[in-house]
Amino acid sequence: MIDCTCTNADYLLRQASLGHYFNKTYQWFLWSYENKNAEEIVPSDINYLGPNSQVTCINGTNSTIWNVYSNGRHLQSPLKFSLISNSVSVPPFTKLPDINIGKLILKAQHARTRNQFGGLKMRAVTVIDLDNITSNTQITGLLSENVKHIGISAFTKYYFELVQILKEHINFSIEFRVARGWAGRLDNTSFRLGFLGIMARNEADVGVSGIFNRISRFAEFDIIHQGWKFETAFLYRFVPELSNNIKAGSFLVPFQRPVWILIAWLIITTSLVFWLIDNIKIRHENQKQLLDNKEQTSLANILLISIAAICQQSVNPTSKWLSIRILFLSVFVFSLLIYNYYTSSVVSGLLSSSAQGPTNIEEIICSPLKVSFEDIGYYKVLFRESKSATVKRLIRQKLLPSRKELDDLPVYTHIQKAISLIKKGSYAFHCELADAFPEIAKNFDANELCTLRVVKGLMDIELMNGIVPKNSQYTEIFRFTLIWFRETGLIGRVLYKRLPKKTNMSSSVYRFSSNFFKCTRPVFFASWWDFIICVNRIVRDLNSCVLYSRVIQFLWFVSILHFCLT
Repeated sequence: MIDCTCTNADYLLRQASLGHYFNKTYQWFLWSYENKNAEEIVPSDINYLGPNSQVTCINGTNSTIWNVYSNGRHLQSPLKFSLISNSVSVPPFTKLPDINIGKLILKAQHARTRNQFGGLKMRAVTVIDLDNITSNTQITGLLSENVKHIGISAFTKYYFELVQILKEHINFSIEFRVARGWAGRLDNTSFRLGFLGIMARNEADVGVSGIFNRISRFAEFDIIHQGWKFETAFLYRFVPELSNNIKAGSFLVPFQRPVWILIAWLIITTSLVFWLIDNIKIRHENQKQLLDNKEQTSLANILLISIAAICQQSVNPTSKWLSIRILFLSVFVFSLLIYNYYTSSVVSGLLSSSAQGPTNIEEIICSPLKVSFEDIGYYKVLFRESKSATVKRLIRQKLLPSRKELDDLPVYTHIQKAISLIKKGSYAFHCELADAFPEIAKNFDANELCTLRVVKGLMDIELMNGIVPKNSQYTEIFRFTLIWFRETGLIGRVLYKRLPKKTNMSSSVYRFSSNFFKCTRPVFFASWWDFIICVNRIVRDLNSCVLYSRVIQFLWFVSILHFCLT
């Protein structure tokens, strides 16, 4: 509350304007005991006092109350004064039988009351990566057409249509400014380029495009809307050559590499424990007679017996020693579990469609497919800034090699040029799916659609943010209006129009679930405890303390290796 009769009141109001304090956080009451109108109380040259301000002028002599705001002083919009109360005999903020001054003030400050800008010309920035696009007519013509244009993203057209609805509802006009990209910096300086740079410097009032979610951006921009689901993927057509390439060695696919390593380790461990028990047995039986080498099983035979047990081929002859029978019982149980999982996975894979092709980014990299990307800015930023090992491999193996053939596509191109090579099955093209589906529907017949594959995962699926500058005067009114659009169904209608329905295609591809390593870990631990039990049994039967200590040392060494592997 400010007493405007003080000599420094005007200076205080100008400083509050410079600090952007006339916003939704603060309620301001400008009180004057002199008989002045509101135009005389508020300095005429005040700069920051917009539609989000909460400023009330009070004439203390006759209790007249005005609400003060503007549609944007930086856009040369004049101050607006709306009379709230003119009660001569009653002090302000007292409840009359039919009037509540507090409610009237809040109503006058609501976004619904201030949603008419009277044709005010506002500044907007959008992203169009094309030459010689400067006039409002050119920009509006390109963004309003419901077709794919080179250099314009699908979500930019979506946010343009939302701003057009805002423009009609709130009654303002737009002066466009074009940026060629979203982000960047000038020659390793702090000066920001592109769409984000213009918005961060407050050179535009509203952004007619979307931005990705980044933690650093929440402190720089106000989000007024999240609606467009940004979804990109590789598109390619399956051909038999891809099946041969991808399915080579497919019978190893049901298990991850660690599982195969642990199976080999189990065979070796079983053989070592068998050899240890066999040596203990022979030495014990021949303490009173000469050792007959024929009674001792060779290491080669022990290894074959262990492999036979893993392969469920039984053990012949069956040993009379309980410790060896316990050892092979654990191996049989383990192999039963492994076989059941492996055979069910392989049979399921064979019964499913054999026309698979690459199903993830790693398989795209290993496949003979050439790759190309839509010529738009965010891919270049991704390849320049990403620290992902997968992205680096993609760049090294697919993008850096030279393209010498005449019909090769460049690394960055457009869906219209890539569609013919996608149909041939030689290229995987990465773009936003909203741009790709209409072109696919026009160029692919029903049989070709059945062989079309979609591989996601290179870029995250996220909701794009519509933004205004941080602490903008228009954040509240734009956000309120867009929420009302969503509740009335206008947002859904725009999304239905701009997001084409997904083309029906056979994209459900069988994939082996090779996460059995975590499931088999307890089995490996159980088998190791069986080894300890059977060795303990033979040592106790032999009743040799020296031998027992040596066996324990051996078991400790093998158990450490077993733990490291599992």
